Amino acid sequence: MICLSLNQEILRKLEKEKILVFTPSRRVQGRRVVCYDDRFIVKLAFDSDGIIVSNDNYRDLQNEKPEWKKFIEERLLMYSFVNDKFMPPDDPLGRHGPSLENFLRKRPVIPEHKKQPCPY
Repeated sequence: MICLSLNQEILRKLEKEKILVFTPSRRVQGRRVVCYDDRFIVKLAFDSDGIIVSNDNYRDLQNEKPEWKKFIEERLLMYSFVNDKFMPPDDPLGRHGPSLENFLRKRPVIPEHKKQPCPY
């Protein structure tokens, strides 16, 4: 059973700690009007040098701006839920990419052995 009041409390706490941001919305003539949330998410993450936690690839937005394409490719963290446990991969960019801990840094550290360009 999901406890909505507990979930709301957790979300508000994360918002207060500036870990989570709600997409802006408003009411116009009794109807809720929301912005294009995908664009809001990508722009905010890009502008704040954050990461995007989503299972969306944002393909339409990758074509809007070249810098967004690179950012989405490098800063998108996909995840799964296994038995109600949030599980991002230990290697978010693949087996030759950074560890999850390194990926979550503002500026990931690239190990020396991975800095070498491909000789082919």
